[in-house]
Amino acid sequence: MPYEPSNADGYAIARAARGEDASSTLSREEAGWLLVRIPIPDNLRRTYWTAWVVITVLSFMMSGLVVVLILSRPRLRRQPFNNYIVGLALPDVFFSMACAFTC
Repeated sequence: MPYEPSNADGYAIARAARGEDASSTLSREEAGWLLVRIPIPDNLRRTYWTAWVVITVLSFMMSGLVVVLILSRPRLRRQPFNNYIVGLALPDVFFSMACAFTC
């Protein structure tokens, strides 16, 4: 079934999904599924994507900084816990870099 956004009143569907609108002909489950199909306004979508890009870029930079700092200092490289931290930070670097471009 192709995706077709609904043109219904999103606030009325949200009230029905929460069970607040007794006059609604929709069940809570039907209203919940219809609520997914309500289009997001362009200004809100732009805000979501801007926040997403900022968070992923900051995550990439901070995780990369942790890896670079630990690997560039021999005293920090000798400690096993720091090697563990690098092992945790490397997948985060790759994931946040991939999400900045693909998600």
